[in-house]
Amino acid sequence: MSVLVSFRVPDTTARALDQVARATARSRTYLLLRALDAYLDEHADAQIALDRLRDRQDPVIAAEAVWGPRPAHHPAVSRAPRTHVAARRRAPRRR
Repeated sequence: MSVLVSFRVPDTTARALDQVARATARSRTYLLLRALDAYLDEHADAQIALDRLRDRQDPVIAAEAVWGPRPAHHPAVSRAPRTHVAARRRAPRRR
């Protein structure tokens, strides 16, 4: 069984969707359904990861315990911490 869902998108998004539909010989519906399925799968995976991080009874396993020690030339070992990455995450998104 299917349910009708409708929503508005900006003209530029509709044009881009139409271009992809023509280039792939797929319908808008097919592409939107695949994109929505992919988004929902990613969201579910992210939610599981967050739930596990918040669960104090779920042990955190160090990467070294799984993969072994990092070689001395590994970037995470030889570089200073990247503080700008955290700052970039907090910056507001442009629209």
